[in-house]
Amino acid sequence: MEEVIKVLFNYGVGYIIVFLFIYDWLTNRKITTQTLVAIKESNENISKFLVSIKEDNENLSKSLDLLQESMQNENKKTSEILKILKEKEKK
Repeated sequence: MEEVIKVLFNYGVGYIIVFLFIYDWLTNRKITTQTLVAIKESNENISKFLVSIKEDNENLSKSLDLLQESMQNENKKTSEILKILKEKEKK
């Protein structure tokens, strides 16, 4: 009996430390897995958002190109009207 108690005192602390290490490792592994899943979902959402922003930017670029073309046409018309008015003033 005394030998069993000596063995427990000598090696019991080691077993407790090993048990706590394994318990902590398993617990952290579960938390790490959950965190990685959450990060993956977040990355997918960010990817979708970036695609949406890209499409919006492309649409905005097209709109700005059309606006620039429209302004150039208006400038041409205004120049022509001014030219005609100047010619009428000369007469």
